Formats: sequence, C-alpha cells, structure tokens
Amino acid sequence: MNPRRRAAFTLIELLIVVAIIAILAAIATVNFLEAQTRSKVTRVRTDVRTLQTALEAYRTDNSAYPHAAIGDLQLDLPLVPLTTPVAYITTVPRDPFGPAPFDFAPQLVLHGYNYKDRASTSINMPAETYGEVWRVPELAHKHYMIHSCGPNLVWDVTPYVEYDPTNGTTSLGDITTFGPG
Repeated sequence: MNPRRRAAFTLIELLIVVAIIAILAAIATVNFLEAQTRSKVTRVRTDVRTLQTALEAYRTDNSAYPHAAIGDLQLDLPLVPLTTPVAYITTVPRDPFGPAPFDFAPQLVLHGYNYKDRASTSINMPAETYGEVWRVPELAHKHYMIHSCGPNLVWDVTPYVEYDPTNGTTSLGDITTFGPG
C-alpha cells in the first residue's frame, strides 16, 4: 500500500449517506407533525372539559347557561360571562386550531371556541348557523355545544361531520361537545 495515498469516501458512498439522512429526516418530520396534531386535539378536549365545568358552575349560580347571541352578533364573546364579574375561569381559552375565518364572512375570525346554546340557536335557523345540529334526535336534551374546527381548519357545519382520529390526524370533521353530560 502506498503510504502517500489517503483513505477517503467515494462520491457514491457520500450520496448514499445523504439519501439515508434525508429519508430519516422526512420520517421524523411527519411523525413530529402528527404528534403536534394529536397534542392539539388533546388540548381541545381538556379545554372543553374546563369550559363545561365553568358552564355548569355558571348555570348553578344563574339558573341558565350564557346566551350565545348578542343581538344578531354571534362571535366568540358568549363565554366572556364565565370570566366576569364572577371568575368561573380566568380567561376564555383559545382554540389551538383557530383562528379560522367563516366561509360566508371571511372578515369574522373566531379566536376562541365556538359556543352555541339551545335557547339562542333556534332549530328554525338556516343550517349554516347550526340550526340543523339541534334537529338530531340524540341532541334533543342537550343545552349547549362547544365547537372547534379541528385539524382540517374548516368549519364542517353543513353537513355536520365529527372529527375521527382513526381516519388520520388531519381528517375531515369538527371537535364538538354537547352538554350537559
């Protein structure tokens, strides 16, 4: 062996190593994004449980749930009575999948969870304003709903689609909870 000759990698060996690193990085990125989505879904479910507890405490003190409508305005303001004058929660949590603009009014953006109460949302309202949700027989006894647009960042109101993580973490559907119970 020639003592002046240095050992080195060939171009093919270097390309193979770079390709393997790129494949591993792609797999890691996908897994990281999936973990982020699963974490946000868990946060939504935790926030909803917190909101349900606050809503029940509010109802105990006021004999009714807060109304979702302020005149014709239906934004993310209805949960504010949970923070003042009696603090059932310190702040209204932000939806980790928001803000998402409405298709019919892109200038309106919800930063918090969408809350609708049965008293303010008539079953005679158009479907895009949640009227059809209250027509479902299983929901006849429910008084309110707390709603997140879910990982697809689209309000799936008409027709209403419930998020199902078994279809992939970015599948269609909204994360909605009806209460009480």
